[in-house]
Amino acid sequence: LTLSAIVSPSGAVGLLAGPLGRRAGSPMLTAADANDGVGADSGGLYDSLRRRRLQLAARKERLQQERSLLEGVGGERPEKALEQLWSHWYGEEGAAPRAALEKAERRLMQNPDTAGEAEALQDIAASFPDWAEPLNRLATLRYMQGEYASSVELCRRVLRMKPWHVGALGGIAMCHARLGNEEQARKCAEAALPPERSGREAWVEGMLVEMDARLADIPEE
Repeated sequence: LTLSAIVSPSGAVGLLAGPLGRRAGSPMLTAADANDGVGADSGGLYDSLRRRRLQLAARKERLQQERSLLEGVGGERPEKALEQLWSHWYGEEGAAPRAALEKAERRLMQNPDTAGEAEALQDIAASFPDWAEPLNRLATLRYMQGEYASSVELCRRVLRMKPWHVGALGGIAMCHARLGNEEQARKCAEAALPPERSGREAWVEGMLVEMDARLADIPEE
């Protein structure tokens, strides 16, 4: 119970002080008033906790789905698994945000020099700060526009969210190559998804360890 729940509009602590603590002419807070306040505060707190639980549960479920898809990248049909992984990344925030992102990308590919496309992607990214794919699409746009340093920073943001993001890993290597950072380009290329199966399996296993650590960090409901 907060102090504001037991203070009358005049400033007197009516519930604690009783009639002697009430100033002349000021209404005293009654037990019913106090209970109403407690009920409102409790209801708001309950709703907040419930939303938080639902958000954590949804986040955990998405990451578990992503883990299953990433595991398939190390299997016999990596192309299919990668296609499904990309689809998962696009749809992480639901159907309407996905449609908005796909629309922005289509327009981006038609005319990458239009400032409005960058603004559309920035707006989507700002609306969904935990969603990596709008940032990755924006990194692609900056690369197409020749803004390689900006693309590198965007790729880094994606990789902080998803170290296993194959697009950002490949993209950052390409950007460093364009910038003439040969050593950085080589290191980033080595960190990307290997083309041969043996290397791919080991890469996936390492990323699954990282993913499992993140799953363990999500609080239980």
